[in-house]
Amino acid sequence: MGMDHAPVVRTAPRFGDRITIWLQPSSAFWKIGVPVTLALVLLAWSVWWIGERDGGKTFLDELAAALLGAILPLVAVAVVAGFTLRPEWMHARESLHLERQQRQSVLDQALQVGAMRIPGILIVASCAHNTPLTQRSNVEFENPIAPRPDPIEWAAIESTVIPRLEEEARASNIPYFDGLCVDAVNARWRLEEVDGKRKRTLIFTPAKTTYFKFTGMSARLDQPLEFDGSIKTLRQRWAREIRSIEDVSQLPAPASVGVGTAVITRDKRLVLGARGRTFIAGGSDSRDERRRIHIAAEGMLPEDLNSRGLIDPRQTSMRALREEMGIDPLADPTTSFSTHEATGVFFDLLRWQPCFAYVCEVNADWSELQGSLSMGADSWEVEEYVSIPFNLQNLDLVRLLLDEDSDWTLASNHAASVIWFAALYTFGLANLRTALTSYRWQ
Repeated sequence: MGMDHAPVVRTAPRFGDRITIWLQPSSAFWKIGVPVTLALVLLAWSVWWIGERDGGKTFLDELAAALLGAILPLVAVAVVAGFTLRPEWMHARESLHLERQQRQSVLDQALQVGAMRIPGILIVASCAHNTPLTQRSNVEFENPIAPRPDPIEWAAIESTVIPRLEEEARASNIPYFDGLCVDAVNARWRLEEVDGKRKRTLIFTPAKTTYFKFTGMSARLDQPLEFDGSIKTLRQRWAREIRSIEDVSQLPAPASVGVGTAVITRDKRLVLGARGRTFIAGGSDSRDERRRIHIAAEGMLPEDLNSRGLIDPRQTSMRALREEMGIDPLADPTTSFSTHEATGVFFDLLRWQPCFAYVCEVNADWSELQGSLSMGADSWEVEEYVSIPFNLQNLDLVRLLLDEDSDWTLASNHAASVIWFAALYTFGLANLRTALTSYRWQ
């Protein structure tokens, strides 16, 4: 059922990526090349200076002494300033690269870094290294309004496509039923000043829609549909070009909101679920024999409300942790977590779906967490849980993001994006670019 889009595509790193990894402070160029070059220059200058001094050229002696007396204090000041200002400089530099990456995702219609390319992803807002999304941008949901009008094609889809999807789900013993979900019918940015700094707030206007409308239209944009005497895909028929999150107001079909959470254990392992008998909106590549794995993910529901009575993606993330992984600190204190941060907002161009990414670091090792995982309420969605080391030295994480693991493949571009944002928050853009550019590139 649905499209055969690979969640991650291995591609050639851009020329700029390869140059950038050499210019960043953690590269061998700076750690070895620059110090060695400076040492050789200083050695050559010292030999010349001593030779001139022994030759009796008093003027050169005095000039060299003056230069040495002037340069050494400047070098000392530069070194001290460099160590002091380095964190600020690195943060500002990363912010510039993230802004450029966001603009590039619009042009590429994908999230691409190094050899990693996640198709159909438009970056809306992003965290930075050790800086959650909420410190860079705010996200708010207004009170719900009336539902988006149905397009003229919906009646035909409801009478032909939906029954076929129900029959295919029954034949495969996959749960597929209708229910309410949240449609982002409008989105806009508001610029405000907070503590003397400008900060952007992304404001969504929600409305109710149904799961059948989402899976029958938005999640099947590239499937042929016979309507009004012609056979075209909905994407061809509607011809909408999405350039920013504000364009959701112009969509003829629901922009159903999704929320994904990457779970990290105390011993730094990424927890993933091997998908079982569950309906995946938009489908997956049935030709790939590797097992599909996913993060904790749920569609936003109208009842995912915060203490102010407003829809909140954080509440959807909490529900996913509770239902899919049995992580509920209120019911079981042993499943508490130290971090639960928003890491990004992106728009899935393949399914017309705004998505929120979170990372959750639980106060339990992988061995301790498995007991609560087995108690997850959504048992039909996961056959088993697996984990991989969440670091860049082991390379399991890099292989997964490059879709090079021999046993596992990510179930969707959503899963790949959520893991990417969690890695960005944990390791930083510079280290990720290096890992994704230099890993076994042929």
